[in-house]
Amino acid sequence: MSQRISNTVRTIAGGLIGLALASASGAAWAQDPVAPPVVESPQPATEPPAASEQPPAETPPAEPPAVEASQPEKTEESPSQETPPASDTQDDASAPAEAPSATDPTTGTTDHVVPDPPSDPGPQPLASVGYADTPEIQGSPWRIHDLNRPRPRSVTPQYQGDAGVPGAPPSDAVILFDGKDLSRWRTWGESSSEQLPAQWTLVDGCLEVKPGAGRLVSIDTFGDCQLHLEFQCPLTDVDKQSQERGNSGVFVMGLYEFQVLDMFENFTYADGQVGAIYAQEPPLVNAALPTGVWQSYDIIFETPRFDGEQLIKPAIATVLLNGVLVQNHRELHGPTRHKTPGLYRPHPPGGPIMLQDHGSLVRYRNIWVRPLRWDD
Repeated sequence: MSQRISNTVRTIAGGLIGLALASASGAAWAQDPVAPPVVESPQPATEPPAASEQPPAETPPAEPPAVEASQPEKTEESPSQETPPASDTQDDASAPAEAPSATDPTTGTTDHVVPDPPSDPGPQPLASVGYADTPEIQGSPWRIHDLNRPRPRSVTPQYQGDAGVPGAPPSDAVILFDGKDLSRWRTWGESSSEQLPAQWTLVDGCLEVKPGAGRLVSIDTFGDCQLHLEFQCPLTDVDKQSQERGNSGVFVMGLYEFQVLDMFENFTYADGQVGAIYAQEPPLVNAALPTGVWQSYDIIFETPRFDGEQLIKPAIATVLLNGVLVQNHRELHGPTRHKTPGLYRPHPPGGPIMLQDHGSLVRYRNIWVRPLRWDD
C-alpha cells in the first residue's frame, strides 16, 4: 500500500516538474531578446550588397557636375549662333555712325547699308528698307531714305472697290489717257533727248508698264497744275518686299517724283512709300489700299520760280492719295533723286508728266491734267 502511494506521488511530482519546465521554457522563448537573430541572420547577407550599392549611388551625383561644367564650354565655343540676335538691338543706333560696316539684322552680314551691294545674300537686304549712310535732308534731322525715320501710321480710305468706272474729268482738263491709245505719250530712251514711240502695253483700257521699255512721258508739258491718275499694283508682286513690290512713280515736269508702291502690309523706308515726295517727305499717313485694288492720286503742284540762276520760290505740292491728304502744301528741296539730295537748277517753266518703269507691271488709267492759272 505504501509502495503504491509513493509511486503515485512520484508520478504526480514528475508531471508537475515537466509542466514547470515546459512553462519556463515557453516564457523564456517569449521574452528572449535573441529570438530575432533568426530574422537578423539574413540581414547581414542583405546589408553587404546594400553597402556595396551606396558608393555607386554617391558617385553619379558627382559625375553630373562634371558634365554640366563642360556644357557651358560648348556653348561658349559657338558664340556666332547668338551674335546676330545680340546685334539686332544695336544696328539701328550704331548704323549711322558706322555705315560702312553696319550689320544687316536679317542676315548678320555687313556692308548692306552702302549703295546696292553686287549680290544679295539674303531675302531682305537692309538697304531696301532704309539707309544709314546717305546725306541729310535739308532742314531735317533725317537722312535721305533714313532707316530710322518713323513710318506714317495707316488709315483706311473709303472706296467703292476696283470695278467702278473712273470718274469723268473736269471740262477744262487735258486728257492724257482715256483708255483708247498712247497717242499723247512717248518713251524716253537713255536720256530725255531720245524720244521714241510709246513702248508700254495697252491692256483692258489701261496703260501697263513694259519692263525694260523705259520711262513713259507725255508730249504735252505743264507748269502749275492739278494732276489726276489712277494706278493698280500687280498681284504678281505680293511675294516681294519693300521697293521691289509694285514700284513705279509719277514725275511732274519730269523731275519731281511722287512715289507709287504697293504699301499694303509692306515695309520700306518712310520717304519711299506711296504718297511720299520721293527721297524727301514721307506721307502724313499711309492711305494705301489692298494689292490689286485701283487707287488714285490727286496732285496740286506749283513749279519753282527762278530769277536768272537764283531760286526765289521752291516747288510746292499738295497731294491726296485715295482721297486722303498725305502732303499739305509741302515745299520740295529740289528735283527728287535716289539717295541724293535735291538741288535746284533753273529749268523751263513747264515739263512733261512722266511715269516710271521700275520693272513692276503697274497699270495706269484715267490720266488728266488741269493747268492752273492763279490770276483767273
